[in-house]
Amino acid sequence: MERFTDPTHPCFEPKPKPEMKKSPRQNHPYRWPKTIGFHTQNDVDQLVKHLEEDNLWYVTEKLDGCVLIISSEDWLASPSRIIGERGAGMVLEFYQGVSLKEDKIETLFKNTHTLKDKLKLAHFKDDELKLMLYGKVILKGTVSSRKDLYNYREKNIYPGDFICFGIGLVLPKNVQLPSEFSNAVLNNRREDLDEIAEQNCFAVPMNPYLCKLLACCAIDHNRICMSQKLNSILDDGKLIQDINKKKSGGYVLSAQAGEGLLKLIPIPNILCVHDHRERLEKVIELLKAVNHSTPKNAQIINKTTALISADGS
Repeated sequence: MERFTDPTHPCFEPKPKPEMKKSPRQNHPYRWPKTIGFHTQNDVDQLVKHLEEDNLWYVTEKLDGCVLIISSEDWLASPSRIIGERGAGMVLEFYQGVSLKEDKIETLFKNTHTLKDKLKLAHFKDDELKLMLYGKVILKGTVSSRKDLYNYREKNIYPGDFICFGIGLVLPKNVQLPSEFSNAVLNNRREDLDEIAEQNCFAVPMNPYLCKLLACCAIDHNRICMSQKLNSILDDGKLIQDINKKKSGGYVLSAQAGEGLLKLIPIPNILCVHDHRERLEKVIELLKAVNHSTPKNAQIINKTTALISADGS
């Protein structure tokens, strides 16, 4: 059959694009969106906006471990690259002698497909859907230490566990998300723009509905430990106290209306002390400036200053 190669010819048919093959070391296009910190100077304007709006946020613990992404297209990835495909003999080796064997990986894939089927049935019957699980593989200690610094064993979290902290939904651009995923963030951290030009990729952090879905599919996941307005969360003081007492490595906050993601974490003490202090001073001054127009933020500024100064003084 003759193929017309001249695009101006009335019988011209463009050559179909081959289906993208996911292979090890290849970048994957669906990275988790940026989570800004209270100590990051470049994100202060966005942080100040969140404080002024004072909307409702969910809080989950930020677990220490290795990020693993599981796709309904049967590939596995690190935060940025494909590391393998579903199949016989698949074993993943992590730090500190922790590994995921073939049977555990296969169970994760099966549960991912079960979740996709439930989502299709409930919300996307006639729509094309790709699903990713984003989670942490727990180590024997932490990424920087072999000690169980945050007492995960007491929380029934053990080395080799996969704990989901959110899902990714890839949908045609004309498909709207259901209200159950109102905290979803439109993800613009994209690598392969040709493949997803006609799609939207949403990152959905933990919310009550998602927690129920994951539980029904036997997928271990982060629990929501608080749900309040942002100022109330910061003013509570318990989160910062837990971080300073090493009861937690930090917390992730997700806006219930999808405004974004925040992280409460201590400053690593490996930063240059002089540069670190200089940056903190600029951040604190900008945060204090908000206090002139919104006096209710006085306590939040003090607590945020205490947090971003932790381990950095």
